[in-house]
Amino acid sequence: MARCEAFPAAEILLFAGNAAEEIPALSDMDIIVTVHDRRSLQAVLGLDPPRPFFLKVDSGLSRYGLDEAEWRNALVAIRESRHLGPSGIYTHFGQGQRDAVLHATARFDRYIEQARALLARPFVTMASASRTLLDHPELPYD
Repeated sequence: MARCEAFPAAEILLFAGNAAEEIPALSDMDIIVTVHDRRSLQAVLGLDPPRPFFLKVDSGLSRYGLDEAEWRNALVAIRESRHLGPSGIYTHFGQGQRDAVLHATARFDRYIEQARALLARPFVTMASASRTLLDHPELPYD
């Protein structure tokens, strides 16, 4: 954790992939964790005091990320918790999605719209995919 000591004010977002049981220790180091499944959501919502986190959604790659079937339940769980909610929501558009970028962005936009309606608080929206984002500079994500 030398980076944390060298840049104490830096915010570090750990992308999806951490195990739910690692979340308390990561959060204690002021690392912003990613909720990417039901277990990681339960771990984040169980933190005391509440800590910042991001939500990772699946826009079609079928990898890490909450899918459409579990999305609403996750938002309701966040809304009903004592947690303030996510700092942000992000997805990943893969190289294989270049031809399907409109479908993937529409899916991501649906996730965002539902979160805004159910959580009623501001959050950052991010898309990770350098090639896709360079090909589509009109995309509105932070």
